[in-house]
Amino acid sequence: MDGRIEAEAENLLNRIIQLVGLYDTQSEFARVTGLTRQSISIIVSKTVKNLSFTTIYQIAKGTGCNVEWLILGIGHPFSKTKDSSDIIEEKDLIVNLNNVIDTIRNDDILKTKETITLIRDLCEMYLQR
Repeated sequence: MDGRIEAEAENLLNRIIQLVGLYDTQSEFARVTGLTRQSISIIVSKTVKNLSFTTIYQIAKGTGCNVEWLILGIGHPFSKTKDSSDIIEEKDLIVNLNNVIDTIRNDDILKTKETITLIRDLCEMYLQR
């Protein structure tokens, strides 16, 4: 994995850890997101080997956080409205998703129908705002 991808992965973990910190316990966060307490512990300790789109989707859906913020670090964690500096054009979102897909394809990770469905769901959530 190149340095840019590692940095993005680290940033994603830090945003998830920030969300976990909003709850009284990791168990409560696990309950809200539908993840196991063990999974949350692995994420928080940053020993996670990989994060699936399913996990990211469950975190966004369970906490109600801004998916764009969670994945890309753009905007505010719970903002449904964006400042002009936070707006991503649809073409930029497509480029970002294509980069994610290329990374997955190149790393032979998660080449499943479920992944494509989750990416489509994330796009739809973005476009509905």
